Amino acid sequence: MSQIDGTPSLRSAGEIRSRCPRHRSAFVAPSADRAWTLGDLLQGPREGEWHQVLDDGARALVICRAGRSLDEVSAVLRLLDAAVPMVLVDSLNARQSEDVIETLGATHVFERGAFHRRHGRRATSVHRDRMVTLPTAGSSGHPKYVALSAESVMGNAAAVAANLGLRDDDVGVTTLSPAYSYGLSNVLAHTLAGATMLCVDHSIASRRFWETIRDEGATSLAFAASSAPLVVTALRRSMMPRTLRRIMFAGGAVDRSLVPELYRETARVGASLHVMYGQTEAGPRIAISSPDTEPKHWGTVGTGIHGVRTRVVDSAGAEQQAGKEGRIQVASPYIMAGYSQRASDLASPRDQIDWLDTGDRGRQDATGRMWISGRADEIRKVSGYRIDLRDVREQAATVFRCSAAALTGPHLVTVCLETADRISSDQPQVTELAERLNLPAELIRIVTIPKLPRGASGKVDHVALAERTGSAVIETVEEE
Repeated sequence: MSQIDGTPSLRSAGEIRSRCPRHRSAFVAPSADRAWTLGDLLQGPREGEWHQVLDDGARALVICRAGRSLDEVSAVLRLLDAAVPMVLVDSLNARQSEDVIETLGATHVFERGAFHRRHGRRATSVHRDRMVTLPTAGSSGHPKYVALSAESVMGNAAAVAANLGLRDDDVGVTTLSPAYSYGLSNVLAHTLAGATMLCVDHSIASRRFWETIRDEGATSLAFAASSAPLVVTALRRSMMPRTLRRIMFAGGAVDRSLVPELYRETARVGASLHVMYGQTEAGPRIAISSPDTEPKHWGTVGTGIHGVRTRVVDSAGAEQQAGKEGRIQVASPYIMAGYSQRASDLASPRDQIDWLDTGDRGRQDATGRMWISGRADEIRKVSGYRIDLRDVREQAATVFRCSAAALTGPHLVTVCLETADRISSDQPQVTELAERLNLPAELIRIVTIPKLPRGASGKVDHVALAERTGSAVIETVEEE
């Protein structure tokens, strides 16, 4: 498609329709006996609340509680195409829906295929720069509402499609809900390429998921980084579709120990592996690795996609030379309009953001390939000691051989281990961890929990974890 090549032309209303003039995309609900064209989805019924919402246009604000089913995905596409402002929320997150109603003044909630009116028309229209709102927890776990224009999310998806080489004979899968920026990008990139999208609502941990994508001939699979162990297992056991062309990872860092095997196993089945780097605030994809260079340059997330510039700066904001570590910044037409902290913010035009500070630290070489080393804001002071939370997680995972998360207070580091085993304060691993971190053992509190709370993107929900560890402590190192 011409719109996938070069810089996309950006519009607001009729965005998807204008990008896919022949409506070549198809959407398949594997449990049904037919496929829907993009035209079918965009020209759905106008009766009832659909009529009212489409009529209100920018004076509406719809909370779209979106999962991975055809009904939920089609609602997102239809609202986006009709230029109706929406806030995308995970279908399982009722608490967040209520927060959006209170914070941003939503007029409707769309869930389970139907609208529920919450308020009348908004007094002021939502600005075209803030048509799509995506909640993000960031590294702290505290919700922020990222405002994006339809143009930015569509332009970013077009660049992703071009970078990956998506074609109209590709078949993607809704492994993630479009309520997450990675899931939304996955759906839109395939749609803009005229590809087919399988709307599969089964868990990727279930046999039915793998049977379905094999039967339907999936070619593109997008996974959260936390799913890497499961993907390795699926590759080893020949569970992948024979039609597979590419596997993508985003939503955090893939476990470094798994990367070589992922590349070997993916190449063995004749597919390519792409590690993506992104951030909701960046619209959301920033860079994508090339399978040709990654095996020679382990750990790189690749170069910026079309339209994206990246740089690394020091603490004073001066640009670093190639190879030197610092804070990663991004400039592109896709970055957010700003955060929306109250209902009135939605009427404001985009903030002036020349370079977006991602909050990540890393380096890039002379060709623009980037390596991410962690969050710049993961450094904490605990009782005078400088703590790197990433180092805490990695060292704890190595010592205890399980997934780990870390929380800090003024005088304590709480290490949360994903295990059903009991770990007493006198076990030698606790002393080993303290030595590895160069911390006094009394500053470390160990909590074991059968399963770390995670969102659908695979990231640990730190707010839920903090709440749970207050009442789910099994064994701890003695506190001060």
